[in-house]
Amino acid sequence: MKTALVHERLNVLAGSEKVLFAVHDIFPEAPVYTAISDSALTNAHLPGVDIHTSFLQKLPLVAKHHQKFLPLYMLAFEQFDLTGYDLVISSSHCAAKAVITRPSACHVCYCHSPMRYAWDMQHAYTKYQGRLVRGAWAMMSNYVRLWDLGTSFRVDRFVANSAHVARRIRKYYGKPAEVIYPPVDIDRFTVSSKVDDYYVVLSRFAPYKRVDMVIKAFNRLGIRLLVIGSGEQESELKKLAGKNIEFLGHVPDAGVAQYLSRARGSVIAAEEDFGITTVEGIAAGRPVVAYGVGGSAEIITDGENGVLFHEPTVESLVEAVGRCESLSWNPEAIKRTSERFGADVFRREMKCFVERAIDEHRSL
Repeated sequence: MKTALVHERLNVLAGSEKVLFAVHDIFPEAPVYTAISDSALTNAHLPGVDIHTSFLQKLPLVAKHHQKFLPLYMLAFEQFDLTGYDLVISSSHCAAKAVITRPSACHVCYCHSPMRYAWDMQHAYTKYQGRLVRGAWAMMSNYVRLWDLGTSFRVDRFVANSAHVARRIRKYYGKPAEVIYPPVDIDRFTVSSKVDDYYVVLSRFAPYKRVDMVIKAFNRLGIRLLVIGSGEQESELKKLAGKNIEFLGHVPDAGVAQYLSRARGSVIAAEEDFGITTVEGIAAGRPVVAYGVGGSAEIITDGENGVLFHEPTVESLVEAVGRCESLSWNPEAIKRTSERFGADVFRREMKCFVERAIDEHRSL
């Protein structure tokens, strides 16, 4: 079957891009359609692949301020001509699923999440915005939700990256979704024979990631904390931090693996769609203290490979870290719990699902 892949944007390297690369491994001849791309990234990860970009590629500022161009993203994917393809696989958390295919084509969408800022997390996203932004979004968000729901009917079969996201898809789109966990490069993590005196939080500095709550908890605990990442809240977070908290900024993958493998544990405070950093923590053989709502609750079994806390409060997190400190951990056993999230597992499950989806579509 003639196949095309569709992805939101290819100018940054994050979890959704790694999903696309793994899907392309299954369909190596497929071209990729995306709103914008960066040639350095595509040359490194999709060498020789036919990349089709939208009109947004020629607009200034889009790459750095993509959130402000949401209406144009919504338009861009509807302009791609995919009538020549029998199978279309979209990797979507915003607009990629909006592509229009011919009736006989099978459209499979790997959904990283319905638009969080339009549905259940809209207040978390707008809480720290100015009045003008909040007012504009209040007027626009209902239209965005209607458009998002309408474009969901262009998809024949949904795949969700977690049971948590599958519930969102059922709630907002009224459609079932198969759960196939995204690929994580677990092989780059090794178990260390030495454990140092710190915990790690690895995150973007966005309000919904709740890094501020982690810092407040460790201020109270007095335990050393290494903060890896960057983002809009950086200056605010640094002002909150006590002397036991160290900001490392951006750290290369090899450095992240080393820090995690020698940590007493890592901390995830956000409600994650899936939780790649949660998997990375256990792949390094160290326990993860994670918020027990969202994807992390599907990865962490309390007392086996980490500790879950169920209230998004400093007090609840402090108690969870205390429990993590009091338990004995088997690093090799923790690492084994990460094996179900490997790239080979993803490719095998995704290939089988697409084959079933094609057979079901043909039978209609």
